[in-house]
Amino acid sequence: MNKPADVSFVAGTTSTYDSMLARFGGTPAVPTGSVTPWPAPQKRHSKALKSVVTSGKYHRVNHPIVTAAEEGLSRWARDWEVRAVGSGTSAIHTALDYFRRDGGKVMTAAYNWPGAVGAISFSGMEPDFVDVDLDLAAIDQTTACQRLSVDTR
Repeated sequence: MNKPADVSFVAGTTSTYDSMLARFGGTPAVPTGSVTPWPAPQKRHSKALKSVVTSGKYHRVNHPIVTAAEEGLSRWARDWEVRAVGSGTSAIHTALDYFRRDGGKVMTAAYNWPGAVGAISFSGMEPDFVDVDLDLAAIDQTTACQRLSVDTR
């Protein structure tokens, strides 16, 4: 793959692109300098990080900053239960802990991240895969409504 390739995207048209990886001399897909590194560190970020490191508290359990954030968000959300987590998979685990009852099924998109499906199985529930609506890139709502049952969480 060290030469330009002709590719037809639409019948009757041809586009040439550089198929060599940028790492090996090809044209970068994202121009250099157009992306700001994340996080974009500032002095206030260093001070906040230093306060966490010197506190010795590296997790959310009983951490005053996390507790304050959860309480503030709960007040803002009119006293909804709030739990700070570090990932979407952790959020799914936490949410399913509230709904888990003697098994049951959890409806989820057939095209999904493995961690999301793993969280369902780990909670002792069964994933119920529903087709994806390609126009919405989400669960097909008609199919989902047809599949609802008393076992669905």
